[in-house]
Amino acid sequence: HQQNPSKGYDAEALNISERSKARSLLELLAEANTDIRKGVDPQLVIQERSLQQQLDAVEQRRVEVYKSENDTPEEKVALEQERQYLLRKYEEVQTKT
Repeated sequence: HQQNPSKGYDAEALNISERSKARSLLELLAEANTDIRKGVDPQLVIQERSLQQQLDAVEQRRVEVYKSENDTPEEKVALEQERQYLLRKYEEVQTKT
């Protein structure tokens, strides 16, 4: 990142770190045979997973855009707006589960 700050390596590193933390937590819960979704409306679980996948896709696109030499400020703004929207929706689902 220090050599190429405009490439988005910092965002990519943060994304990878957060995914690693989430994966570790899920592994710990799986080892403990804990069902954190027990009693939750299945439709909410489906919606939550869908939003997670959409957020992952947006993060991948953000990394690609920040790495690209041809990125435009408009692309970055649009991706950030989409990301913020999905995060709000995800938080709404989280409060219902």
